[in-house]
Parts: sequence; structure tokens; C-alpha cells
Amino acid sequence: MRFLERDVGQLRRQVKSLRVQGQGAAVSPSLEPIFDETLPAPFLFVAVLSTPQAQRRRAAVRATWASSPPADVVVRFVLYESEREIETLAAEAARHGDLLFVPGSGEQGAGYRGIVFKVLAAVRAVARDYDAGFVLKTDDDAFVDLEAAREALLGLCDAEGCLRREEDSAGGAPA
Repeated sequence: MRFLERDVGQLRRQVKSLRVQGQGAAVSPSLEPIFDETLPAPFLFVAVLSTPQAQRRRAAVRATWASSPPADVVVRFVLYESEREIETLAAEAARHGDLLFVPGSGEQGAGYRGIVFKVLAAVRAVARDYDAGFVLKTDDDAFVDLEAAREALLGLCDAEGCLRREEDSAGGAPA
């Protein structure tokens, strides 16, 4: 029975992935994230911190490691809400559907302080809109082997003390 449940879950993720690819966007016309509660939450959410000026970096990420993520992995570029109105970003969001706008502005703090605000806002958005099992934060100038990251995280769930949450329980029990 477990194999059947896992296969059904994989099919649902593939259907969701195909829907996103077929629409050309994973955001609604208002650029708000779409969350379909009938489909399982992603196993891994990859938050790629970016800036409005980094279009070439985002294009490189899309063309390489984020071009075909596993069905249960979601990749989004994180930008501030205040940057949503930038015309080129609005067009990019509509075209690719992989921009996540989080509350705040780049003026909240320069350097590492600003990064902390952006990461915190991204984690809040992921918890609210995606309910992912794991969140990986990276930058638009890094390379991520998504399959290796996914496999490593799956391996953690077999480790002693890994918390597993059952559908009908409020918490988890150590494995």
C-alpha cells in the first residue's frame, strides 16, 4: 500500500509540474503565488535570493540547474515586494512564473542585514504558501545539484530521531 501512496504522490507532483509548465507561469495574473491544497506540498523549496539587476544570473540558473527540477522540488527567485513594479520584473514574472515577491524593500538594510530580512520573509512566505518539507536558501550566483540535495534530505528522514508527521497528527514522532 505504501508503494501505491508514493506513486500517487509522485503522479500528483508531476501533474502539478506539467500544469505550471503548460501555463508558462506559476503565479496568478495578480502575481500572487498559487497554492493548490489538493496537491501534496513540495518536499524541497529552493529560495534563490536575487536582485532586480541580476536578470542574466536568473537566466543562467533557469538554463542550468533549475531547468528541470524533480517533480517535488520548487525553485523560486526571491525579490522584495517593492521591486514588483519594476517593469522588467513584472514581465519576467509573467513569462517565467518563478519569482517570489516578499514583503519589504532593499532599503531595509544593506549587506548582510538586508539578506537576513529577505531570508526571513522568504521562509515566512514558504510556510504560508507552500508548506514545504525542507527549505534551501541559495543565491543566484551559486550552482545547486537539486537531485543530490533531494537525495541527501531523503536520507535524513531515515536517520534516527527524524521527525515524521502523519496526516492526522499535530506533531511527529521520532523514527
